[in-house]
Amino acid sequence: MYSELVIALKERRIRSGVTIKALSAKSGINYRALRDVEQLKRDLKMGEYRAIIRALGITDLDVSLDMMGVNDMDEGEVVAILRLLSPQGRKLLIEFIASEYKKPVN
Repeated sequence: MYSELVIALKERRIRSGVTIKALSAKSGINYRALRDVEQLKRDLKMGEYRAIIRALGITDLDVSLDMMGVNDMDEGEVVAILRLLSPQGRKLLIEFIASEYKKPVN
């Protein structure tokens, strides 16, 4: 699961056209630390994760969808759908997505 998270973040960075050097500058995380995280040579700290997603302008949901390979929907569509839900509805949706993700594919 951890490596999937790091891979999703790296792929998102690359798709966004952001270099490690640029992400380092924008996130405030040391260049070598970012490089080592992407190469799975170093663990990603929660604070660093938060800094990376802020710097990339994405959310936890974006990362989750990337990890699940959901590419058919853009961020605007996801946000629009989520705005229609109550806080409890959002929680239930996230729990549902997580449970479906864990099911084996037949």
